Amino acid sequence: MDKLKFKHLAFLVLSLVVIIIPRFNWGEVGPLKPFVGIKPFDIEQYIDYTEFFRGEIDDNSQLEGPFVYRPMTPFLASFLPFDPLTSINLVNLIVLLLALIPLVKMLQLLQLKSNYVFMGAILFVYSFPLFYYGTSGYIDSVLIGFIMTAVYLMLSNKIILFFVVFALGVGVKETIVILIPVFAIYLFFQSNFSLKKNISLLLLLILVYSICTILLRNIAPESETYIWLPSLKVLTDNLVRPKTYLSILLAFGIPGIGALLYIYVALGKNSLISRQPALVSGLIMSMIISFFSLFAAYADGRHIWTSYPFTIPLAVVYIKHFMERNKATN
Repeated sequence: MDKLKFKHLAFLVLSLVVIIIPRFNWGEVGPLKPFVGIKPFDIEQYIDYTEFFRGEIDDNSQLEGPFVYRPMTPFLASFLPFDPLTSINLVNLIVLLLALIPLVKMLQLLQLKSNYVFMGAILFVYSFPLFYYGTSGYIDSVLIGFIMTAVYLMLSNKIILFFVVFALGVGVKETIVILIPVFAIYLFFQSNFSLKKNISLLLLLILVYSICTILLRNIAPESETYIWLPSLKVLTDNLVRPKTYLSILLAFGIPGIGALLYIYVALGKNSLISRQPALVSGLIMSMIISFFSLFAAYADGRHIWTSYPFTIPLAVVYIKHFMERNKATN
């Protein structure tokens, strides 16, 4: 399959850097400042955690779960010679840039020509969540990078590397659990389906997640833990906040709409849907996570951003189908 030209890769890298600059380190964003609000508690926790890894705070009284169960980004940031927030966001930026590699390879794996591969990368780079959340101090950018890499490794059947990335990803954020049902669907639709082997692989993945989670929860330096339990108050707070709807819709964006159109077309063409069941299941899982956040957390577009490793390939396949159909009718 055609490779992307160097000028296209350079354009993507430069575009990504330029797009994240306005929001780097929770920066000023002009007329969007009233919409942004104050720096969230989550980010303060990741700053404290980075300082903890550097030995700049001696006790764990400032650290709380579930944030301390996500050590990967603060740990990596602790090695950089900058203030904690800058270091966290440089890690985010580096991972976002690196995420272009598995995304491009995934699109090439789907037998897409270079113009469609470039289009898929553009959908990733020129997106609301990358601009708004990418380097604002959250750790979701690193999560997206790990999910993107894991999905590519899964689709290319590099199962051992998939397990390694998944295990490390548990230390990024527990949301990577969405890959377990995605992996189950992937195994089920394999041409060389073996029930015994596939069940063993799935159970092993569940075991890896369980062991990593238990280890993190036992060694994390927490002073107290907040559990995300559904409540009517949280739901009400989310429903009365206009930012809830706006951020989710903007984050779902063109990739999400394209993926839904893909599914709509695929329902009438089994040959289409049967080729990408794992990606469709990933979209469904991300939507479930986003829906659950309405009841148990501060709901915003970060949760649906996890759908991008799945929606971008589906959206590009739909765009290809649409353009080829139009060409055939003209």
